[in-house]
Amino acid sequence: MKTILLGLNLLFFLGLQAQPKPSISLSGNIAGMAGKSIIVSGPAHFKKQVQINKSGDFNISFEAVTGYYNFNGNSIFLEPGDNLNISKPDSVYIYKGKGSAENNLLKSLDRLIFDYLPLSDNTPAKVYLLEPDSLYSKLNNYQAAADRLMENPELSKYFRETQHQRITYVNKFFEYNYLLNYGYDQEKRKEELALVNDKKLRENVAEWTSRIRLAHEATIIKRLSPDQRKELNTRIWEGFDVNNEELYKFCTEYNRLLDATISRFVQAESIKNPVFGTKNLFEKKRDIVNKEITNSYIKESLLYEYTVGLLKQGNDIDRYYNEYLALAKDPVYIKGITAIRDNMKLLAPGLASPSFKLPDTQGRLVGLEDFKGKYVYIDLWATWCGPCMAEVPFLKDVTKKYAGLNIAFISISIDKLSDAAKWKTTVKTHELSGTQLLAENEWKSDFVKKYNVNSIPRFILLDPDGKIISADADRPSAASLQVLLDKLLVKK
Repeated sequence: MKTILLGLNLLFFLGLQAQPKPSISLSGNIAGMAGKSIIVSGPAHFKKQVQINKSGDFNISFEAVTGYYNFNGNSIFLEPGDNLNISKPDSVYIYKGKGSAENNLLKSLDRLIFDYLPLSDNTPAKVYLLEPDSLYSKLNNYQAAADRLMENPELSKYFRETQHQRITYVNKFFEYNYLLNYGYDQEKRKEELALVNDKKLRENVAEWTSRIRLAHEATIIKRLSPDQRKELNTRIWEGFDVNNEELYKFCTEYNRLLDATISRFVQAESIKNPVFGTKNLFEKKRDIVNKEITNSYIKESLLYEYTVGLLKQGNDIDRYYNEYLALAKDPVYIKGITAIRDNMKLLAPGLASPSFKLPDTQGRLVGLEDFKGKYVYIDLWATWCGPCMAEVPFLKDVTKKYAGLNIAFISISIDKLSDAAKWKTTVKTHELSGTQLLAENEWKSDFVKKYNVNSIPRFILLDPDGKIISADADRPSAASLQVLLDKLLVKK
């Protein structure tokens, strides 16, 4: 009898062990991505490629933990057992099936922010002139409306808890922006910005700085009292948790405030310790994170982020790499940092530059080798990039100044190939000179990847032998660029 019971218990145990973990199923139709693939990414370095067929349909199942995921640039909530149908007939995602309640609510919560808080182009000018009590009233109304939406009993417990936390930090984030921008006349700020970017006025530095100072003073039409500022700072920073892993994984507002908190630590430490104040900003932030952040998930992520910044500056690569290895434990991040270190060593000054062969506006293939014997200044940009377009007038001036000298100016756009017509129109409308080329695969283009480009604009300077002078050269708007080019090109 004991043998029979033992056998039954063993079978029961094995049956429990054999139960598969609940998977997550995603299916649907995204017509605009027909024939392409998209990436689903999420916590713990999760990444899955989803193939879209020619009709725009997709269907995929996988094992993953509960949490927030990035689905083709769109935030979604998933947990084991979900069977979520996702469609995008136009510009808006539609969710159906198991898991749809949370994801439809995410859309509603995002819309709620736009309804109550300063996110549109014309609203900030009004909101930043409100008295604090009026702002607090707006925030209270937003929180009350959000809390009402969260009363649905069908919602995941984890989802409700994290969204309630998110709502608190959304309020803190907008109080922080209000504190920074209160009392400014937004129209006068545009006038101030125009002076900052005035190329001709810059030639007289004394007059330029004086006029900017006066213009800035004119933008301030109201000021908070010391007590009002104190109350705002209390509301923002009281109870701020620098180790909230769940919010860090998905909440943009929390992450921005966390970065501001790290900057506050940096400022305080720099005042207290003059030696610390002389360090590179990325190095300062790295050291603060190592000292102040105890949550391993957040610490590993930020150590990686700041070390990437240090390595991509191209100086002291081995030192920063070895210092990172002494701090980090996450094998995925360590592998990534090692790859960047190895790649950056290939981009050191004096080494041969990676090459390219890309089409110009007429479809002719142009290669880096075509410019052998000349200095080459490369601009990586895109038509949708505001900072890139802001550099255009300066780049045109630099190109004009050194016309006829031994230098070629090349602009490589990382616009989508499907936006080639828009790129050509921008080139023509803005009368962009130099050699205009279009990268073959946006951010994934071979030349872009080999230069570790993760933000634009990015500028590169090469010597006449195609060797690297700087893999991250000064922008055209920086006076230091012309100082360097004068040394290289202008005969004394």
